[in-house]
Amino acid sequence: MQTAAQKPAIGYFNQVHFGIFLAIGAMLGIEAHSWHPFAIISVFGLFMSLPAFSRFAWTHKTSNWWRVTGWLAAGTFILGILVSVAMFAERLYYVNSKSYVGWLATKDLGEVGAFPFFSEDQIQKLCAHDGIVAIIQKEHGEILLRCNDIAMRPFTHVYIAHMKGAK
Repeated sequence: MQTAAQKPAIGYFNQVHFGIFLAIGAMLGIEAHSWHPFAIISVFGLFMSLPAFSRFAWTHKTSNWWRVTGWLAAGTFILGILVSVAMFAERLYYVNSKSYVGWLATKDLGEVGAFPFFSEDQIQKLCAHDGIVAIIQKEHGEILLRCNDIAMRPFTHVYIAHMKGAK
């Protein structure tokens, strides 16, 4: 049992940290009239609290179960950071490269005609319910169709097409 003079198991900073995420999530949820923003921000706050939890498990608990849980929390955090960096790198490559590699694309659509490249029916068929669609022309006649352009990999689809007669 803790007395008022003892430091809490999880530090004050970490408690305030998670509380701020809950408050921001609550505010966004109320403004949007939806649970979705609250859930997203709360899960993100929980994710950002994983290092504090793993430190707590390593330093305050002697049971092997707690130590394994601490290692899992730390591994989850590190894996999440690595996936985020990879998604950011893919987005930079998508936006700034002169071409786009085929293995990152969902599908190669073959040759397309002149602008507007894709009909509305094609876009609806490929990107049904995916929100914002972006069509980008790269060098050498490469056309990229990205469904749900706001999202990052793996939550989006990128299709490659090639202009007729372009090399």
